Amino acid sequence: MNTVNKEKLKQIKEILKEEYQDKMSDAAIDSFAKQLYHSLFVGQYELEDIPATIFDCESEEGVEGGDWCYLFSQLIDLLDNNETTAKRLYRSFMEEFDLPDTFLKLVNENGEYLSAEELAEVKEKAVRLFGRQILENCWIDED
Repeated sequence: MNTVNKEKLKQIKEILKEEYQDKMSDAAIDSFAKQLYHSLFVGQYELEDIPATIFDCESEEGVEGGDWCYLFSQLIDLLDNNETTAKRLYRSFMEEFDLPDTFLKLVNENGEYLSAEELAEVKEKAVRLFGRQILENCWIDED
């Protein structure tokens, strides 16, 4: 594992420790982090795999009430900005979880990798879901 990959895994562990330090053992957090790392960076699975992995690991450890939306947002922030990430975020926002953080990372950091039509679809959906105000508050043009 190269230095960049080790750093990403370390960041995932830190995110999980914040959420689960009193609820899971270090070994469980390490295993959890490796599963998420594999999903995000090795297999590059669809982003719907993140909450599925979270729910599975919580269930295995008998943990209830983790904030999967917060974890999801923290984890997608670790993704590099590129065409692959743009496609994954696009599919996630348009087909799975229409979360504001997904929208913001997609448009603000990965919008250049989308077609004009895809970008317009994303913004149109965001206006329907969140209202025009979110676009204005984030300095995003509707066009």
